[in-house]
Amino acid sequence: MKYQNILFDIDNTLINSADLIAKLLKEGADREGVEVPIEEYRKRIGQPGEVILREFGVKNWQNVLARYLIEFNENMNKLTYFVGIEQMLDIELRYRIILLM
Repeated sequence: MKYQNILFDIDNTLINSADLIAKLLKEGADREGVEVPIEEYRKRIGQPGEVILREFGVKNWQNVLARYLIEFNENMNKLTYFVGIEQMLDIELRYRIILLM
């Protein structure tokens, strides 16, 4: 079977967003007086932020999430590809261009 397109899930598949998500959720919870080690946030990445914050007992989780969304958008430029992803995509794109010529 020959594929014409490849679809990737970008978030935490091609791009490492988990570190930023964990950092921002932790900082928000810390501001609310709920201190939980960052490793605990990392373990829960993939769950909705509301679920994580409520599990840790953050009472103002709505405010934390509202600020999180703003801070995530402000820091998106700091997201990085996982090791080897840029090279893989570069090779794939060059290969497709050669095939089209």
